[in-house]
Amino acid sequence: MRRTALVAGGAGFIGGCVTRALLDDGWQIVVVDNLSNGNAEMVPPLARFVDCNKGQHDTMAQIFREHAIEIVFDFAAHINISEGERTPAKYLENNLANTISLANAAACAGVKKYVFSSTAAVYGTPATALVSETHPVRPVSVYGKTKAMAEVALIEILGAAGCALGILRYFNVAGSFGGGAFGQYRRGQTGIMSRALDASRGHDPVFTIHGADWNTADGTGVRDYIHVGDLVSAHTALAERLAANQPPRIYNCGYGTGFSVREVLATFEQVSGRVIEVALGERRAGDTAAVVADSSRIRSELGWTPQRQDLELIVRDAMAWRTRLEADQTRLFA
Repeated sequence: MRRTALVAGGAGFIGGCVTRALLDDGWQIVVVDNLSNGNAEMVPPLARFVDCNKGQHDTMAQIFREHAIEIVFDFAAHINISEGERTPAKYLENNLANTISLANAAACAGVKKYVFSSTAAVYGTPATALVSETHPVRPVSVYGKTKAMAEVALIEILGAAGCALGILRYFNVAGSFGGGAFGQYRRGQTGIMSRALDASRGHDPVFTIHGADWNTADGTGVRDYIHVGDLVSAHTALAERLAANQPPRIYNCGYGTGFSVREVLATFEQVSGRVIEVALGERRAGDTAAVVADSSRIRSELGWTPQRQDLELIVRDAMAWRTRLEADQTRLFA
């Protein structure tokens, strides 16, 4: 019998890529997404798609009754740090309240495995050059705070139900999946990679660096960038290792190498052949100087071995997807 997974946020960038990998591995998939950040084209035809919010408890309970869900993957969240500072209630409702609702529905249905997408933003301003999972959780942004609170809520709700929980704390995700076949559908995203991609394609005339006076080598923020293909393999490896009644398993997803904003822009210029005009702006609320992963735990415990650990490759794959999408006039950006 084929195993069945529920993927909340499966019409988004990362959720859509994981959905494809699971289908390739023989899973049956139910995707739940309200399309507030996703695109229906990210949902493969072989997956069942339900257009709803993961916090709609009655709808989710019905899905769990109709399908023998073995595992839940929860990707559905608001992720814009600046927006979270302006509209904290929106982020608390979606990232915390709706997450609690979905976890409760899964627990009541007897689901045995649960994988939650979290973020390096839970660490706040790191006290060490490399951030391990034992680093104190002290987020400075509303986004990071909602994710940190959601982690605690899931540990309690799912632990009481005997459901195995795996938490993946993403660093900065980019690239594309399947050799440029699938990637980010929406332009105008606020992440550095997305904005640099827009600038390198000529969609944004100026790239604004938010803060050039950080305590880093060139004054711009430093981040650890992970290729979405490697992140997908982290999810599938974790799903296979989760076992009932074990303690929650928390893993960083990054490479342990940081690149500054200026280094990222230089790589986009090199790959695209286009000079990116830069403007200097103020720091954004909730930002930090540098966040780089210590990923030794996921490598040792899950045998996770990155295959795409190269900034130029990440940039090339992101551009390959964007070029393909923009050339297809039937698949315009949402």
